[in-house]
Amino acid sequence: YNDALKQADELDAIVKELKSLANNNYQDALTRLSSGWGGDNAKQFIRKAEKLKAQMLDTAKTIELSANNIRTIAERAYQADMKAAEIANKREYN
Repeated sequence: YNDALKQADELDAIVKELKSLANNNYQDALTRLSSGWGGDNAKQFIRKAEKLKAQMLDTAKTIELSANNIRTIAERAYQADMKAAEIANKREYN
């Protein structure tokens, strides 16, 4: 249970970093690039770069969903284990 939660937290850290890269670092680079480079090639490059940024954010969202699923599954497994232990403790053997 604790290992699963730790892994989910690690995924959350990856999501945070990926979002930061896409929204801050990557966007800043695109802004600087577009201000210093013009023409059709620049526009085409920026469009492709924006698609890549969107893919990065989609990947972050997918990883975030995976982390949430890990937490949900871990919680359900933990609750099932606790319920099984409770039932085992209530049994009376004759």
